Order: sequence, then C-alpha cells, then structure tokens
Amino acid sequence: LTHRASYRLGVERVESGTRMNSLFNELIVGIKHIRAFGSQTCWMERLNEASRKYSVIFVRDASLMALPRTILETLVLTVLAGALLAARLKHPAEMRSLLPLAGTFAAALIKLLPSISALSRMRIEIASALPDLEGIHRSLMVELKRPPEPARRRFARLERGITLKGVRFDYPGRADVLRGVDLEIPAGTT
Repeated sequence: LTHRASYRLGVERVESGTRMNSLFNELIVGIKHIRAFGSQTCWMERLNEASRKYSVIFVRDASLMALPRTILETLVLTVLAGALLAARLKHPAEMRSLLPLAGTFAAALIKLLPSISALSRMRIEIASALPDLEGIHRSLMVELKRPPEPARRRFARLERGITLKGVRFDYPGRADVLRGVDLEIPAGTT
C-alpha cells in the first residue's frame, strides 16, 4: 500500500515540479513578452495554481514520510502493553520476576525503533523517487539523432551591401517601437 502511494505521489511530484519549472522558465525567458502583452494576471494565476498544487503534494509527502514512524511506535507500544497484560493474566504470581525481562525487552525495542523507522522511511523515499529515475532512464535511452548536415554553399562576397528602407516594428495595441528606419551598410565594411 505505501509503495503504491509513494510511487503515485512521486509521479505527482514530478509532474508538478515540471509544471513549476516550465512556468519559471517562461517568466525568465519571456518577462518582456508577458509585460508587453499585458498577461501578468493570467500568468500569475497559472503560477499560483501550480504553486498550490505543489504545496499540497509537499504536505502529502511529509505526512506519508511520518506515517511509518507513527504506525511503528503505536504497534510497538500496543505489543508491549499486550505482552504485559497477557503475562499478568497468565502468571500473576510471577509478574514481579517478569518485569525486569519485560523492561529490558522494551528498552531494546525503543532503542531499535528509530533504526527500523528509518529503514521504512527510506523504502518510501526510494519508491517516491522511482518516477524521477524512470524519467532519467527514458531520457538516457532516447537515441540522439543528429540533424542532417546542411548543404554548404560558399559565400564568396557581398557585392552590393545591405540596405533596409522604411523598417517598422510594434507590439499589438501599442505605439510603434520602430518607424521609418533606414539603414545602409556598404559592401566591404564591418
């Protein structure tokens, strides 16, 4: 049960993390476009939704990681209490002589409990990391294809130079950024 839940949570974490990364990349690369087209509100809504989903997954992940320790502690305490109760009911006269043995057993269990809990937690962490590892494996197994070599043409020289006349550029719904730009670069100049 915990293996499947951990794996499923790992898949959700990969998807959510990928979404957050793509939104941050979109912001870093396209901040000018986001502002130029006035899409800050839409972009912020998408970022907030992705962040909320990521936070929910983080809380679920933390809860799942704490679960083995809680269950294990409850189980150990229940077993100890049950053993003491059974010993008292079966051998009431010998209870005093059994207490040191039960105390030693309880101390050993309490000493081992963190290690056993850590092993269980590691198993859950490994299961939740499997989707990341599978993604890496898929990426490594994809055979990279080289683009075909472009046909090589020798560029002998620029005979007439470069001329631009009446260049105009604007963003939709905004004033022209460039208007009537003329540029002439004669051949042989740099």
